[in-house]
Amino acid sequence: MNEFYIGCSGDMYWSKSTAKTLLGAMRQATKECQVSSGGKIEVAIKTDYGYEQVAVKHGFDKWEKLQ
Repeated sequence: MNEFYIGCSGDMYWSKSTAKTLLGAMRQATKECQVSSGGKIEVAIKTDYGYEQVAVKHGFDKWEKLQ
């Protein structure tokens, strides 16, 4: 089972999500991060090599799954 992490544009850190699914993590990220034009919201999983992005949302666009 993956642990999801949320990154908001402008933040210099990843915060751990309480969600159990990617869809849940994307919903939580949308609620926690302030959506703005030109901003970016990211959802990632932690691997042995660091954080690997699995979904990203640019500004007011729809979520884009990367895997």
